[in-house]
Amino acid sequence: ISRQKMLVNMSHEVRTPLHNIMGYGHFMMGSKELTEEEFKNNISEIKKSTLELKDTISNIYDISHLDGPTNHVNQILYSSKELYEKINEYALRRNTKENTRFTMNVSENTPNMLYGDKDKIYKIVTKLLENAIEVTNYGEVKFEITSEMLDHEYIEQTFKIINTGHVMSQELFEMDYEEFMTSNVKNVDYIKLGVIIAKKYIEI
Repeated sequence: ISRQKMLVNMSHEVRTPLHNIMGYGHFMMGSKELTEEEFKNNISEIKKSTLELKDTISNIYDISHLDGPTNHVNQILYSSKELYEKINEYALRRNTKENTRFTMNVSENTPNMLYGDKDKIYKIVTKLLENAIEVTNYGEVKFEITSEMLDHEYIEQTFKIINTGHVMSQELFEMDYEEFMTSNVKNVDYIKLGVIIAKKYIEI
């Protein structure tokens, strides 16, 4: 029953942005005269809903693989600079609010090449940044990475996200993804679900 309820909730999260995209699209096609401001606002809403739909589908994909036999740590040699640039580009693209700025700072002693699971690091950080950006209507979202060399082979990194918006309740954060999606807590949405998925990736 819980699985069925979770799927119902997820289908709702898919339908909402899809209906928005279709609604604004039909409105624009049916309107013979649109001001430049109306056109830009409609395009902005379509873009926002498209991102929501994309991220919801991404969360559904992640959930389907969370407990699978192939979901293990895949450690490879990767470029830290390329990873952080990709994260920075994502956050700048995701932040569409005029009154909110995003900044990122990486400590200078971070090696150019690291060994680890860059794909899971990317998913964890972007899902947490997505939540921070969503709940910050003005001010700043900062992403900071500090690195400490433990010896010639190992490095300890600290990832810190600081924002001027509100945080998730402890009650929500302590849930796993099935509890979260089948709960009766209000304001269950794909962004908070992303935080729950990020927590699962951290555990892995």
